[in-house]
Amino acid sequence: MCLQTGGESSNTSQKVAEGVAQAQEAITGKSVVVDDDYITIIRKALGHFGFFLIFGIVSAMLYLSLYTLKPFYRVSIHYVSGIELALISEFILEASSDGRGPSFKDVLIDCGGFIAISTIIILIWGIIKYKKSKKALG
Repeated sequence: MCLQTGGESSNTSQKVAEGVAQAQEAITGKSVVVDDDYITIIRKALGHFGFFLIFGIVSAMLYLSLYTLKPFYRVSIHYVSGIELALISEFILEASSDGRGPSFKDVLIDCGGFIAISTIIILIWGIIKYKKSKKALG
């Protein structure tokens, strides 16, 4: 979505925010005002944090399965790739789209989603590996 023009991005954000608001109203029974602040929160939560959360899952599974590399290198490559994609999507792709501009704040939100899920997955992976090694020893 980082290649959409500013107008296309605004329309998409509006539609997604309205859908989220409808779901929120159905769940809570309370009315939700879809204003600029609400749209911004939804865009940042789903568009930036959410996308990179999903990318973090896929990337962690890929890099953790690369058995030819030592775990330190697998994890390092994984984190660097997420940060690189955040920078590329914001400062190269989005910056070249009409009516849009790069934002370091968005890069931080992207990295937050990526790092949050990646850390959880890597910790779980480490615990599983540790428990398997303990079983094998004794």
